[in-house]
Amino acid sequence: MRILVINSGSSSLKYQLIDTHSKELLVKGIVEEIEASKYSAALTEVLNQLTESGFELTTIAAVGHRVVHGGALFSKPTLVNSEVIAGIKSLVPL
Repeated sequence: MRILVINSGSSSLKYQLIDTHSKELLVKGIVEEIEASKYSAALTEVLNQLTESGFELTTIAAVGHRVVHGGALFSKPTLVNSEVIAGIKSLVPL
C-alpha cells in the first residue's frame, strides 16, 4: 500500500510517498515559500511532482497529515471525519 504523508508548515509543504509493504521511501520533496492563501496551489504542485516522478496518483491508498498540536483531543493517529475536523478547528487558538 502506498501512503502519501504531508507536513505543511507556515511557508512550506513537505511530502513523502511510502510503500508500507516494502517500507521503502519512494519519493520525497518540498514546496517552499508558500503564501498563506496558496496552499491549494502547493498541494497541486505536490501532485504534479509525484506524477512527473512516474507515480500514478490512483495508486495512493491513503494520505496522512501531521497536526502540530492535538491538545487533549488528539494524542494518536486518527481517521479524519467531520467531527475530527471540528475538533481540530476548535484547537486553532493553541
